[in-house]
Order: sequence, then structure tokens, then C-alpha cells
Amino acid sequence: MLFTAAFGNTLYAEAPRGALHAALDSAGAGRDNPECGGLVAVVGDRLAGVAIYGEVAGAIGAGKMHGMAVAPDSQRHGIARTLIDALVAELARRGARFVLVEFPDAPELSVGRALLLQCKFIEEARLPNFFVDGVALSFLRRNL
Repeated sequence: MLFTAAFGNTLYAEAPRGALHAALDSAGAGRDNPECGGLVAVVGDRLAGVAIYGEVAGAIGAGKMHGMAVAPDSQRHGIARTLIDALVAELARRGARFVLVEFPDAPELSVGRALLLQCKFIEEARLPNFFVDGVALSFLRRNL
């Protein structure tokens, strides 16, 4: 539900939604999938946020954040930053040297991009007009 609310049926929803399904499938089967796992934030008795992350398949020392969503009533309370800090710490514990985020540089996602920049991610590269004219795919990297 949080991913649907965060991404809707936009061009940007397919990759994070696919990662979420992969994480849920491996967890439901009782398997540890180093490429796709998740963290949840719970406030009281409700789900406040979720982050999907993992190791990059076939790469040594590379981590990736696949997607994150925070419930509207939990935004601006540090939930997203806490999830980012936790997934970065877990990937570092596993031996990652950096974390990569593939992020649509779309105006409606500017708050998420600003958060990643505040969390020490820097733009490593970009593919202009990737999604549609004027919306690039930005590669944000945080060295660990």
C-alpha cells in the first residue's frame, strides 16, 4: 500500500514495486535474498515506512536502495532518514563500499532527491530524457 501511494501508476513505479515483490517472495519462502530485502518502520501499531535494498547482483561491495515509501501521516518525522541510516549500516556490515540509488529526476520527486542529498548521496551520473523528455534517470551514490 505504501509503495502504491508513493509511486502510484507512474513511470517510476515499476522498479521499486518489482523489488518489493522480490523481497516479499523471498521472505515468504523463508529464503535470505541478499539482492533484495527490506526494513519497516512501525509507529505504535501502524506501518510508518518501508525501504527495499540489497546487494548488487554479481558485484563485490556494491549496495543498492531499490525504493522507499513513508506513510503521509509519518512524513517529516525522521522516518525516511532513519530507514536510510539503517539500510546503509546493514549494507556496510555486509561489506558494501558504496550504496547506489537510481532515482527519477522528476519535479514531483524533488523532496526525495533532496533527502538523499542531505543523507550524503551525490549524483554520480545521469541519463537524460530516460523516462520522458525532461525527466532523467539520476544515479546517486554514497560511499561508505
